[in-house]
This record gives sequence, structure tokens and C-alpha cells, in this order.
Amino acid sequence: MYLKPIMGHIGSVLNQIFAPRIYVLASNGLTLFIFFCGSWWWRPRWLYAEWVPALIRQGLLSPTASPAYREVSFTRFALSLFIVILFVLWILSGLRGLRAAYRDGRLLWLIALGSVVTWTVFSIGWAADSEFIHDAQSASVLADARSQAAQWVLVLLFAFVVVCNGPAPRLVALALVSGMIVQGAVGMLQVALQHELGLAWLDGEIFKLGLHLYEFSLDPEESGIIVVQSEGIRYLRAYGITPHPNMLAGSLVMGLLASLWLWLEHRRTAAWVTMFGLWALFLTFSRAAVGGLVVGGASTIVGHYLSGYRRGFTAFAITVLLASLAFYVTFRPLVAVRVGQGNEGGASIEQISIEERHIYLEQAGQIIRQHPWQGIGIGTFHWASYNMLRQAYPHYEVNGQSVHRIYYLALAEVGLVGGVLVSGTLGIAAWLVWRRRWVLAPETVALGGGVVAWLAIGWFEFYMWSLLPYQVLFWGTLAAVLVPVNVDGNDRVDRQVGEDDLGRADPVASDV
Repeated sequence: MYLKPIMGHIGSVLNQIFAPRIYVLASNGLTLFIFFCGSWWWRPRWLYAEWVPALIRQGLLSPTASPAYREVSFTRFALSLFIVILFVLWILSGLRGLRAAYRDGRLLWLIALGSVVTWTVFSIGWAADSEFIHDAQSASVLADARSQAAQWVLVLLFAFVVVCNGPAPRLVALALVSGMIVQGAVGMLQVALQHELGLAWLDGEIFKLGLHLYEFSLDPEESGIIVVQSEGIRYLRAYGITPHPNMLAGSLVMGLLASLWLWLEHRRTAAWVTMFGLWALFLTFSRAAVGGLVVGGASTIVGHYLSGYRRGFTAFAITVLLASLAFYVTFRPLVAVRVGQGNEGGASIEQISIEERHIYLEQAGQIIRQHPWQGIGIGTFHWASYNMLRQAYPHYEVNGQSVHRIYYLALAEVGLVGGVLVSGTLGIAAWLVWRRRWVLAPETVALGGGVVAWLAIGWFEFYMWSLLPYQVLFWGTLAAVLVPVNVDGNDRVDRQVGEDDLGRADPVASDV
């Protein structure tokens, strides 16, 4: 009899704490921060920072200090905790925006993405059963499979919040552009100095925030450091706060394309942002990312034309051309090597890289042929690759890797069933965007261009499938594309169109 008044009081308190304005600020702020720093390779060492009370460090968080915890990959990313906090906030708000997502079809996309996540979880059941996995490895293989499946669950939680609650696409685009500027600045300084900046030391010795920005030791003369080599000279490629230049390049492409809408309203700012982002991208010397930028840029411009935005892109094309020519003149020998025309001198880094990727593609093809329907289980390809390499080269200590093609990697790990579910999820997103094409905001189109660019880059890379920061960026950006333009009151739609188009109301946005 006393339960109802108590629950009513708790509900009243929660309504006061999570008032709409306060909730929107807290939730959107955390969401935008995730988009801003999503590409960073950083660990939650801040759990052990000096300002954290000793009771929490030694008591409540003691499991995080265990070796088992640190071996699970998704727990080693600060994004994991941020996403959980964000999802809890959304639940406490009363699932804000879920009803509107149901009315306009966005919930259908979430259900499709949920089916992908469910299938990855099911695939844990057969992750250690294939002939490519040794019995002695089964415990480690299952741990990796559970970790990968947990990453997909986190992606789904983040997508739920973004699709239902926003923030508005323009704010997401600005967060991605800001992240690009920070990452690009770090990468350019690394290349200029030809070594790391020491960001981890800055955190540990000065601010003591415990962010643990994971910046590698970047001596270009050390083995294992990613460089471009010409005439025997090793030149460091930009890393940023990532473990590989190609991953930095992907985040820069996403930010560059997210900035394209600036050409419609702020051309001078857009020119500087484009020049800066392009130069940083070129310093990664990532061929896949440059190709993805071309594909994504073309799709963005076409999307803008279909949506009625038809100005500013000639200036954009001229800016890209000038930046490309300037970079080619400055780094001509290095560019020539990357396109197969230069002389590396000594060991051929480029040829070794090409041959390694070809081996992984062959391995993926063999796995797909032998396990076509359900694959070998999420997160297990690198184990299978390792065992296949050891069998082929028993006298060498070799390591397996994920195949550098997300389409092969997906089919190898989750089979044709998983591939169909992923394709269906992307197809539903494309259908939802197409039915709203006449009322899309320019920043929404730009975000969509980033998604298309990453799909193109995925023909040569794998990180957007298996690494949490890039899974979150890809699926989170796709979720932001589906958000109506008037979330949080931003219902302005500016473009060069006729009176008929300007008079149309957004049937999707009106439900929010």
C-alpha cells in the first residue's frame, strides 16, 4: 500500500532531474562528444586518476584492474562507458523520441540493425567449432567472439539513442568536423617532427586526468612503424591518436565530407577547412581513403543536386584540385611510390603489403566456400588466419590478421545469413533517405556521403567492421542521417529550389 506513493515520489524527482531542457543538454552533449572523439584510440585509465575517490578506485572498480577485464577489447575503450551512460539517460528520460521513430519508419531500421546484432551474438555458439580453430585455442576464441558481439550491442545502444533522440544532423556534422581538425593537427605535427608528440606523457605528468591517449612511439627507423619509403629513406605517415595511418585517414574522410555543407553558407570557412583536412589526409598516404573521398564526395554532390542544393561545389572542386597539385609537387617521390611508379630502394614495403592482403583474401575465400551460410563466428577470422599461416609456413612465426575487405570479412565470420541482414539494414536506411530526399538538409546529405565513402573504403580495409571506435562512427553517422532536420527545433531547410519544393512539409520531421 505504501509502494504507489513511493514510486510516485521517485517519478516526480526523476522528472525534475531529467527535465526536457536539462536532459537534452546532457544527452546531446555526450552524444556529440562521442562523435567528436570517436576516432581516438584511448583507454579509460581515467578510472584510476588521482581525483577519483579511493573508495571507487579500490572498491567498486576493482574488477577493471583484473587481467580478464583488460583482455576483453571493448572494455578497454572509454567509449564503452560513455555509450552505457548515454543509453541509461535515454531510458530515464522515458525513451524520448521512440514513438516518433515508430511513426516515421526509423524504428524499422533499428529492428534491422538489432537483427544483425542478434545474429552476431548467436554466432558465438559456433565460434570455436570450425576446422580452422585448434581445441587448445577455444577459450581465447570464445572470449574474442563475446567481446566482438558486445561491441555490436554497444553500437546498437548508441544507434537507438541517436535515431530517437538526435542531436540534429548539423550538430553531428560540426562534431565530426571538429574531431577531424584535432586529429588532423596531431597527424600533421607528427609528420613534421617525424616522431610522436608525447600526448600520453602530457596527460600523465601535467593534467593527470588519466585519459591515456594511446599514441604509439613513432620512430620511422623502427621496425613495425608505418612509413612510406623512397630511395631507401623512410618517411613517417600521419597516425594521429590512432594505431594506424589508414584509420586516421578514414576519420578524416568522414570529417571532410561532413564539412561539405559549409560550402553552401560559409565558403571562406569551408575553403580553409577543406584545405586543412585534405592536407592532413594526404599525409596519411592512404590510397583507399583518397579513393573513398572521391566516391563519397561525388555521391554527396549528387545528393545535394537531387535535394535542390546547387551552389558552391565548383569552388570546392577547385580547392581540391589546388590542394592535390600542391601536395603532389611537395611530396612527388613519396606519392610516386604509393601509386607504384617510384623507387623504394631496399625492401619493397608496398609489395609486401600487397602480397599480405592477397593472402588474407585467399584465406577469406577458402573460409567462405567451406562455411557459406553461418560463417565461422564473429571475431574469429584472425585466429583462423593465424592457424592457416602457421600450417602453410611452419618454420616462421607469423601472425594472422583480419582480411582487408569488410565484405569478405563479414561473409567469413557471419556467413550469407549475416551478410543478408547487414545488406537489408543498409537498404532500409537508403529507402528511408530516398523517401525524404526532397526535404533533406544539406548537412544530412553530407553525413550520408561519409557513410558511402566508408563503404567504398571498406573494399580495402576492415576496421569499420571489427574495431569499436570505427563501428560506432560508421553506424552512429548512419543513424544521424536518419534523424529529421527539426530535432531540437532545427527545422530550417535552405536550398535553391522552386516554390513548390519550398512549400512542402517534411512528413518525417513533423512527427517529432
